[in-house]
Amino acid sequence: MRRILPEILHSQKELRLALQAVGRKLGMYMKRREKVKHEGERRSIFLRYLGEVATAVSSVNGKDRQELFEALVSAARRKTATADVLLGEDGKPIEEENFGENVIVVV
Repeated sequence: MRRILPEILHSQKELRLALQAVGRKLGMYMKRREKVKHEGERRSIFLRYLGEVATAVSSVNGKDRQELFEALVSAARRKTATADVLLGEDGKPIEEENFGENVIVVV
């Protein structure tokens, strides 16, 4: 039988741990992307029917249809805010900073 050197065993362990870490990061990345996609689809469904809902509620309670529609759109955007998140290549949200209109940011 061959005797396995301790360095090789140590390297195999490090390689296994590195692959596990990469797998976890990939899983988190995929979950974030799926969540953003799901919220976008959910918002699309909400927006498809909000006009009809606003018209129906307006006819029942006599409120202004346009005001109701805008309130419903605002609520839908708040509930599905995840759909507006931009993800970077690493899967983490990109945070946009506003430095003013005359500023150029070079990365």
